[in-house]
Amino acid sequence: TNGYEIITQDIENNLYLIDNKGQSIWKRKIGNSIIGNIHQIDRYKNNKLQYLFNTSDSIYLIDRNGKNVSPFPLKNKEKMTLPIAVFDYDKNRNYRILAAMGNNLTMYNEKGSVIAGWEFLKSTTNINTTPQHFQVFNKDYIVISEENGELHFVNRKGKRRINIEQKLYVKNKLNLIKGMSIQDSKFIFKNANEKILSISLSGDVDTLKIQNLKK
Repeated sequence: TNGYEIITQDIENNLYLIDNKGQSIWKRKIGNSIIGNIHQIDRYKNNKLQYLFNTSDSIYLIDRNGKNVSPFPLKNKEKMTLPIAVFDYDKNRNYRILAAMGNNLTMYNEKGSVIAGWEFLKSTTNINTTPQHFQVFNKDYIVISEENGELHFVNRKGKRRINIEQKLYVKNKLNLIKGMSIQDSKFIFKNANEKILSISLSGDVDTLKIQNLKK
């Protein structure tokens, strides 16, 4: 119908779906506060969307009627302090859900099954930002940032794609400047010292000098 709906949570952890006339469609209790954004995915590939999100202890997938999609919610013994990352690599609705729990990373598919081929299972220190996915000239780059300043660029299986020698202490999300080739494409981000850095896809790190930059 091209109409909008609002999904929101109150301070008592009740979740509501509200139509574009302000009427509540449904209300249900969620165990804890939602962390980060609520994603919409097409779990059954039938153009009907579900709501995907996480709290500190569970990953939920809820349909438009407010019902859990089996086998969700997925309960985790370890606490999640970051929003889940949701990837659709080839835009074919074969979703990947990447959950950071301290220094552990678990990848699920849209059916709630753990991806056995994912090799990046644990980092040295806690993950400090939600992992990001970029695609540059048909190559996938999943970016994982640690509290100790290590920055990892891995492929779909979690294998290292770029070697970064120095500690970078990423403060915010990375952005991709896609050039005419892999050689002149760069990732841009701000570090903890408020410096803007660039990373080439060969692993070279440079500080960008920008005149009259204001916060």
